[in-house]
Amino acid sequence: MATIGKIRRDFEKADANSVERLIKSLGDRDVLSRRVLTERLEAINRAAATSDTVPEQGASAAIFFGGRPVVGQLGVESEFASTALSKFQDLVSKIHASEHFPLGLRGMVPGRSSSTLHVTDVARGSFGFVLRELNPQSSLIDTPLKKALEDATRLLTVFAF
Repeated sequence: MATIGKIRRDFEKADANSVERLIKSLGDRDVLSRRVLTERLEAINRAAATSDTVPEQGASAAIFFGGRPVVGQLGVESEFASTALSKFQDLVSKIHASEHFPLGLRGMVPGRSSSTLHVTDVARGSFGFVLRELNPQSSLIDTPLKKALEDATRLLTVFAF
């Protein structure tokens, strides 16, 4: 898992490098292509400049998949991805609930609906998904779901290494 800000910065940097290489490869007669690519590069640079100044609100994470169920940057087997996302959501929901409710050994997880994450994008680089809290509370402190997501991420990181 990686922070959304780092993923965004890495993607913008790679995108800018690609556009710069395309511009350098153009001949003198490719005026229109040069203009379009230059405008694209300026838009990427503007986005990069503002992305560092916009603080992350609410919970967000990127989950990357590797190994046999993944086909490069093209895709991941749907059954594997849905099971992995479901298990990750379940872990986040249980950690979130444990902070606010007593948890039983079985049965429904109390307050599950308040810990729902949404797939909002595809993570670039390998293959994965960006998950976000869609309705973060306006606050200077982290939301309870953000804390639960960070705890789940730390827990999985410990088991992964």
